[in-house]
Amino acid sequence: MIGHTTLRNNVMDELLREASEGELQAMQTALAQAMAEGALD
Repeated sequence: MIGHTTLRNNVMDELLREASEGELQAMQTALAQAMAEGALD
C-alpha cells in the first residue's frame, strides 16, 4: 500500500507547501510504478 504522504515524503523536500508540477509528475510516476509492482493506492 502506498499512501499520499509517503509519495510526498519521497519526492518533496518540504511538505508544508503545494507540490510543483515536476513533483506532481514524479509522484504520479512513482505511484504508477508501485501499482505495476503490486502496491495498492
